[in-house]
Amino acid sequence: MGRKARASFYRTVVRSNARNRRSRHALKTTVAVVLVTGVFFWSDVQTRLMAAVAAAFLMQCVGGGDRAHQQRCMGWSALAMVAISGAGPALVGLPAVKEALLVAAAFCVVRVRRLLRDANAFPLFLFTYTVLATALPGGRDVAGRQMVGTAVAAAVSYVVYFYVGYQPDVPAPGVIPGPRTPWRTALAAMLAIGIAYAFHLPRAYWAVLTSVVVVSETWKESWRKVLERVGMTALGCGVAWGLHMPTAHLPHVELGLMFLFVYLAVHFRGASYPLMTFFITLYVAFLFSVLGEWSGGILLVRMYETAIGGATALAAAAMVRPRRDRPEDGPSGTRMI
Repeated sequence: MGRKARASFYRTVVRSNARNRRSRHALKTTVAVVLVTGVFFWSDVQTRLMAAVAAAFLMQCVGGGDRAHQQRCMGWSALAMVAISGAGPALVGLPAVKEALLVAAAFCVVRVRRLLRDANAFPLFLFTYTVLATALPGGRDVAGRQMVGTAVAAAVSYVVYFYVGYQPDVPAPGVIPGPRTPWRTALAAMLAIGIAYAFHLPRAYWAVLTSVVVVSETWKESWRKVLERVGMTALGCGVAWGLHMPTAHLPHVELGLMFLFVYLAVHFRGASYPLMTFFITLYVAFLFSVLGEWSGGILLVRMYETAIGGATALAAAAMVRPRRDRPEDGPSGTRMI
């Protein structure tokens, strides 16, 4: 009986298969977030939030390949995030510069993906971090605290990822973006920003973020991702509302649920985009509750701004169409546009 129990434990926990690797990586990401949250428990809410987000993102910022390559990917990502965490708040009062930075970042992250040997999607986390850093309240003091928080998050993430049960095969390879995809992505960000200004969207960063992350390599894929993003966001908001009612006066339970949703969102990254989106929505909803900013209006805003972002992504995909495959675009069988 003991031998059977040990064999079962090995199959479900120790053995290296895709599901177990995702589970271990999700658990390590959650541990990094919890550690950083604890380190900055004394600090202000925004610094604590950005440090925790940086830890979660940096745990994903590794490319496929050997240990040295992954360390370089995380290292350069950490340097970029530290710079962004300082530049975003420091640009308070300069909205035009902030919007130009977002459009440039949308273009650059796709260009970076074209240079990566595995075309991994982790540079999109850098764009997400840029959106948050430029959207939240700023100032020089905020910039300094967030740079420190991001640097600490980078150190914690580095140790947890590379020295706690290191596994080299977590990131899944992606599709190499086509030569027109950076322009399509930048256009999607510009359209979302324009709509945000025209209609005074309360949390415009959600529309801008969605407009960039759902842009795909073909029109059909863009449609699919938009439908999945909008549909699972709406479902997640509904479930979050239902879960919040019995836990509204139980802050420790809500904090535990928030960390659980971090784990599940990372676990399904690369395995199921709809489920990842669903759990990200739950995480964001409970994050606002933990921060004391819960309201039904926030969920409504998230739903309709996600829909706006999806619409601008489709508009950009229609304006900047894929070009025909050419021999110089990539090796035979590589999906290029």
